[in-house]
Amino acid sequence: MITRDSRLQSEWVARGRYPVTVGLDSQSTYKMHKNGGPITRLAAEEGTFLSGGGSYLVMPAKRPHHYAAIAVLNWLLTARGQEIYSKGYGAPPARLGVKTEGVSPLASPFPGEKIYVQDEEDIIVATKKAEETAKRIFAPLLK
Repeated sequence: MITRDSRLQSEWVARGRYPVTVGLDSQSTYKMHKNGGPITRLAAEEGTFLSGGGSYLVMPAKRPHHYAAIAVLNWLLTARGQEIYSKGYGAPPARLGVKTEGVSPLASPFPGEKIYVQDEEDIIVATKKAEETAKRIFAPLLK
């Protein structure tokens, strides 16, 4: 089943309508899990990737207060800034030693889990390959 509604996708798994899902949004999953939904994350033997997800910080090249932007960025990179941001976003920080209270345990890597960092070039190449593969697999289903 294909859906763009991540809350609905989480609900389907929590209610047992579909036993497995791929690409589930960590925030909606955590809400279901926190409310008693029987949802768990499995670690792939091959490992998983780490990306910025929705956590990229973008600033215009010509900003009115150059040093204010730098001050905000520097604060976001502190342990306290990472703690507040990750709790608000619902995903674990990449920085070690940051409190993870209120952050989804489903989004945190398992001890010893292989993690690959995804960079911009990987994203461009992987996106093109993923689109081609998805079209090949799902085109007959979407007719």
